[in-house]
Amino acid sequence: MEITTVEYENAYKEAEKLIEMLKGKKDGLQKFTDKYLKIITED
Repeated sequence: MEITTVEYENAYKEAEKLIEMLKGKKDGLQKFTDKYLKIITED
């Protein structure tokens, strides 16, 4: 299955939006993901 140019462009735009939203929030995102990684990896 191939994606169309329009689908590619839409996905690229969404990725850019996500990157902009996450800029400057690395530490908070790291804490959030670490917390849930610990929860799902506990025995």
